Amino acid sequence: MTERSTEEVKSCCVTAYESDVAAMLLGESYHPGGLDLTLQLAKDAGVTAGTKVIDIASGTGASAFLLARELSARGHGIDLGAQNVEKATAKAAEQGLEEMVRFSVGDAEKIRFADESTDVVFCECAFSTFTSKEQAASEMFRICKPGGVVAFSDVVLEGTNVGEELLSLAGWIACIADAKPVETYVDYLEKAGFALQETQRHDDAIVKMVDLIEARIQAFSMIKQLPDSFDKKQAETLLEQARQAIKDDVLGYVTIIAGK
Repeated sequence: MTERSTEEVKSCCVTAYESDVAAMLLGESYHPGGLDLTLQLAKDAGVTAGTKVIDIASGTGASAFLLARELSARGHGIDLGAQNVEKATAKAAEQGLEEMVRFSVGDAEKIRFADESTDVVFCECAFSTFTSKEQAASEMFRICKPGGVVAFSDVVLEGTNVGEELLSLAGWIACIADAKPVETYVDYLEKAGFALQETQRHDDAIVKMVDLIEARIQAFSMIKQLPDSFDKKQAETLLEQARQAIKDDVLGYVTIIAGK
């Protein structure tokens, strides 16, 4: 991928994930595996009633709401997108969860929480988009209590022998262009101070997501509901290259839990 400024990458990611198109194509949960994988990851991380969870890149709050409803966890979601935070806050009030889940605008590389202030740091399909992964991992370690854990899921990319679109800015927004091998993610966490507890591959989840997005693009195209600004050809090329990368065992999905 060509050199891009931190501001450009962050701005494009915020714009993309606050758009109506993102909701149309990705549904309620913006990551492979959906809320089923969210719940599994949370349980594997030891989230129970009263557990304090800080959800990094929380979007419109789907994961935080799930953990509050199903596990009675207390959460605080941070997201770069002010519109996402507004939507999540409104949803919390609508669902009667405003006392259990709160949201604020925040940057994963400059987390505005005190040292050792949370039991679990949660981050789904977002770490790969952070422009300074070392800083993000360090911040996660700083806010995690001793005995707490970081639990995240993300796209895995084994090398760069993939189509050009996957390494473009669009690929970055899709969590692919700057995705890393599992060992590299673990290295970021261990250098920050965490100790690896487990990794699990969920490559089938990314296959299903590609299928879902492809089907929705075709469906919304037929009924002419996609905005004129949507680049259907680029999206189809991205999906085609992603499918090939999965077939070549270059592209996958992983969950990681590491303790402090």
